[in-house]
Amino acid sequence: MWNLLGVGLSMGGKSVTIKLKERLTSVRRGTIPCEKEAAGVKNVYIVTGASGFLGNNLVRLLTQDPENQVRALVLPGDQSPGLEGLPCQIYYGDVTQEETLEELFQVPEDVQVYVIHCAAVVSIKSKRDPKLYQVNVEGTKHVVDKTL
Repeated sequence: MWNLLGVGLSMGGKSVTIKLKERLTSVRRGTIPCEKEAAGVKNVYIVTGASGFLGNNLVRLLTQDPENQVRALVLPGDQSPGLEGLPCQIYYGDVTQEETLEELFQVPEDVQVYVIHCAAVVSIKSKRDPKLYQVNVEGTKHVVDKTL
């Protein structure tokens, strides 16, 4: 069973609110069950934006429960010193490039999966920034698509 938890986003006066706290039916496109990972694991948490302030703190909180498997998504090349020493699996990918998310979303079939989407770009500039839309809207669509 997939569970997607989202965050509200605002872009240039336009509010793009993503309120997704509903259970999504698992349609399991091409995922490979990993028995070794499933041993003793009841919940899999996928946290995007894990090297950011919010994502990093969520990873720290979630890794306190040994029944949780925490998968932290960080950008390729990101050093992520805040994740060092934590019992989590680090995956390198970019929400704007859907193909880089494949391995992250391969999960065992007999566990609950929670996706916590924290990856975002924040800006206070008045000028429109295409990167903002690409990450905050298109990237969110890619994450949602992976859960369906």
